[in-house]
Amino acid sequence: MLNYRQNLESAFKEDGLFDTVARALASCSPGSFYLCGLYIADSLSGLEPDGMLIACGADTGRVGRELAGETGFVPIDIVGKKGVFHLVEPGGRRSITLVPLTGGDIIRHLERSGFTVSAMAVDMAGGREHELTDPLGGLEDLDKKRLRVTSPESVVADPVRVLQAAELCSRYGLEPEADAEHAVVSPAERVGDAPPDRVFRMLARTLCGDGLKNNALLLRRLGVLGALFPEVEAVFDVPQNYYHHLGVWEHTLEVMDYLEDMMNSPAGTFRTKGRRIALHLRGKVEAGVDCRAYLSLAALIHDIGKPTAMKVMPTGRIRFQGHERESARLADGIARRLGLGYKGRSQLVGLVGGHMRFGYLLKEGESTESRLRSVRELGSRCPEVVLLSLADRLATRGEASTEEDLERFRRTVTRVLNDYFWLHDSDPLLSGYDVVVHEGLEPGPAVGRRLFEARVAQREGTVSSRQQALEYLAPDFKGRISGRR
Repeated sequence: MLNYRQNLESAFKEDGLFDTVARALASCSPGSFYLCGLYIADSLSGLEPDGMLIACGADTGRVGRELAGETGFVPIDIVGKKGVFHLVEPGGRRSITLVPLTGGDIIRHLERSGFTVSAMAVDMAGGREHELTDPLGGLEDLDKKRLRVTSPESVVADPVRVLQAAELCSRYGLEPEADAEHAVVSPAERVGDAPPDRVFRMLARTLCGDGLKNNALLLRRLGVLGALFPEVEAVFDVPQNYYHHLGVWEHTLEVMDYLEDMMNSPAGTFRTKGRRIALHLRGKVEAGVDCRAYLSLAALIHDIGKPTAMKVMPTGRIRFQGHERESARLADGIARRLGLGYKGRSQLVGLVGGHMRFGYLLKEGESTESRLRSVRELGSRCPEVVLLSLADRLATRGEASTEEDLERFRRTVTRVLNDYFWLHDSDPLLSGYDVVVHEGLEPGPAVGRRLFEARVAQREGTVSSRQQALEYLAPDFKGRISGRR
């Protein structure tokens, strides 16, 4: 236990936000303030703590306004949560949530926390010793890697606790005890009735944890997949054709395994672009949820269109022609149920619908032009589509799949990824004005097509300057080319 205590003190010492909040709360007396939730469990485990949850024995509005002034964090309204005050760091990942202290008693408050590992607290006014309040044995459970509930009623009262159970198991490597699993499974069917934004945030945190495949299996075991995604449940017993060595569900799990390896260490697959891919995956899509979480969810649902698209030919061969379009349609319904906005919905649907893109690219004939067109049409989600497509192909090892085909696919998506970053790094040689003036075209789609041709020539090294690009597009007007921009 000694190491846990040292971890806790080290986390407080190294976190500048903790000091700022502690000083601000000291000036908010009278009142009692307890830091609790995952901040404590993270700190004890040696993880970098993120958001702060503070149980306040004072007016949360008054305290929240004081904290906003001290930290510069922005207050956010929490609809339907009376007495809850939420502050977020502008453009950052940190947040502070203030909740009323239940009955003015921290023990009663922690008993309603759902799970023992999140039912620990530290008195923010307790001086430098930071005494740990742990009435239910959360620290011992954290040490023994077990998940226990504070009471079955605390889980039933809030169906989102089912997702919290999966997150805690993923985050700290816990295994639910029999009583805990029973308490969690019972209300799982109601998780779809919870506020969609809470469900998606919790789901995103679970999908971002280590052990993506195991997290998916745990969500199934706890009844969450069936409640949230009946479309995924529909693939559990769907067989596949001779390109595959696994059924649809088992294939999905293997895709998640390969994908997690690439997300954790992209340089292992794409040596020269590993760092840039890692940075890209940390980028936020919508409401603070990053690209990695969306990509993980896309992997879970990328083949949900197969049950509908499946056709058995007279020869007995199974086909799933166009399943990616059906999967994208179903993904749109899932995104709407989860309350995603336009950006989040477009991201999820685009990833699912695009996961077969590079297979078709190979069949139709790969070229610089076809790759750049794919990159342009996929836009900013291109790196994620590359990772998902390659993971999907790595998990497809039936009789009709060969190592030669796999290596060819790997080389193609590597070139696509290089093209994506080249487009970002290299300015175009021409503008639309150049094309209009020197080719005599009217503004419109034809100008865009000509600009794309010049871009392809630039990528191939055929042209390297504005004048060369103009001569490439309009050699008949070579003598009349102007040097003006």
